[in-house]
Amino acid sequence: MASSAALVGFGSVAAQTSEEDAVEEVNEDIAEINERFENVDDIEEVEEFDADVQEDLQDETFDQIVAEINAQSQELLGTDIADDVDTPEDAREEADAIEDEYGVAAQDAVDALNDGADTVEDWQQLAEELEEAEEEAPDEDEEEAPDEDEEEAPDEDEEEAPDEDDLEIPDDAGTIVVEELTVEELTGMEINIENIYVILDSIVEDMPVDDLPEDPNDDESYDESDDKHCP
Repeated sequence: MASSAALVGFGSVAAQTSEEDAVEEVNEDIAEINERFENVDDIEEVEEFDADVQEDLQDETFDQIVAEINAQSQELLGTDIADDVDTPEDAREEADAIEDEYGVAAQDAVDALNDGADTVEDWQQLAEELEEAEEEAPDEDEEEAPDEDEEEAPDEDEEEAPDEDDLEIPDDAGTIVVEELTVEELTGMEINIENIYVILDSIVEDMPVDDLPEDPNDDESYDESDDKHCP
């Protein structure tokens, strides 16, 4: 096996409810795991974290741990000592099997599998907490249902328009209108009539003399024969 510190000391993820905090914690663990890899590619950090990301990250983490154990065992023993694992339970069982067969000589591999199982379980718990928090959060698009017992109050300013057929016109409506005319209004009517006479007089004055009708009272211009045409 390689140096004793190669696969020991994975961190654990504290429970969080914020995805931003979860991403930060998970990436810290990934960086800590990657520092102990000597023969395999690093695990890629995540930009978001949920149940789907957790499952993909779990598979990649166990694959890389097993690959690193076997790469080191090939250098020392010329053979693979770890089988593939998919879950934390599988990882612990494999660690026990390696310890039983190889003892303290394979302690690094045993610790790597057990620490990996602990870290993955923390990630699983974190994903569940985030999912629960999302379910408990109120939906912004969901509007509060109106109370069935609450009825919309009628608008006090809104009045029902009367039906035209229901309107009653009093017999003395004309009389009422006349009686309600003020003195000023009647005086105005008289002034308007006088204005009409003034306008007519001005029109007559402006007419040429030849266009004026002959005065029947004028003896010189009056012809009795014109009366025949009169009714």
